[in-house]
Amino acid sequence: MILIHRVIGQNTLQHIPMAVRFQTGKRDEQEMRRKLEEEFSSLVNAEAYNKCVTIISNGEEESRKRGLTYFDTIRENILNLSELPSTIRIMDFGGGTGTPISAICKTLQALNKDVIVSVEEPHEESLQKYKKCIENLENANLDVSYSGRFQDYFGKSVEELKSIGAYPEEQQDRVLALHSMYHLTRWLDDFCDPQEDIKRAVFVMYTILKPGGMILIQINSGDNVFIWNTAVHCFKICFPNEAVNLMKVAEARSSLLFQGEIADILNESFPTFKASIWHEEVRCDIMIPSLAEVGASILAAYFHGWADDTSKFDPSVLSFCMDFIQREGRKYGLSQEEDGMWRMPSVTHFITIKKVKAD
Repeated sequence: MILIHRVIGQNTLQHIPMAVRFQTGKRDEQEMRRKLEEEFSSLVNAEAYNKCVTIISNGEEESRKRGLTYFDTIRENILNLSELPSTIRIMDFGGGTGTPISAICKTLQALNKDVIVSVEEPHEESLQKYKKCIENLENANLDVSYSGRFQDYFGKSVEELKSIGAYPEEQQDRVLALHSMYHLTRWLDDFCDPQEDIKRAVFVMYTILKPGGMILIQINSGDNVFIWNTAVHCFKICFPNEAVNLMKVAEARSSLLFQGEIADILNESFPTFKASIWHEEVRCDIMIPSLAEVGASILAAYFHGWADDTSKFDPSVLSFCMDFIQREGRKYGLSQEEDGMWRMPSVTHFITIKKVKAD
């Protein structure tokens, strides 16, 4: 094994006999699977979800290094940051660890513009990293920092939200929901309503948006997304009664966001304003080192709607997903690069909603 690694470091893979490479890859896969199953066996659902997200994020970073994705540039072009006068106010729902907002703020710094950021992020560890990102930026200050869920905003008045420190004093120039719309609907619940969940979330963002402002929603979903499609098929087998809700989620995203029906609903509900919606799809393949990690990545969809759940994770679901990927992954577009990395096809949807005063 040591000799093989030295050869890989000094030459290309093509100089290693195919049989040796196959056996080495097989052992590496078995070891990664054993490692993941052991790690996930001691986790609660929220921790397991964060581990899945880390695998996907690493895959997106690898994709970026290979020139396959360029989300920072796309987001900044869509947000049209140069048109905004300083000081700019941005509300970030589901802000995560702060990587996207950090890139946005750095672009604004290059434009000599200051930023006041507010954030909602339910995971305390991620929220602390987010705060640190803002502290390290010369042109940014943090206003609201709320450690609750997006759903906490539903059905509450602005005054109630301000009283719990969840709502900024002023309306915002830009409102972001970057990969946070997944967590609106608990699809494992018997009586979930994804249409209503999406409407209520957009209503919250639209209310907090100043006239002339823009909402940016980023979400991976749809027919060409490997993680979503394989997850749906896995969970139809694992959870046949509940999996019908996943199709309801997909239909709600398609009709309200991708096809733009939410704009008509906003215009009817907020008659003094005019909402316009724009949608763009971007191919964004994800690069993962092992099949075992590919199997773990599709678990992310399992946690949609209950990523903050603290009950014990069932590791048999992970094992099922890894088995499924081993058998069926290529049928859904999974392919292997010459260097051994696995490529998962994906599509990112960018949806913007603009708010202007009605004529």
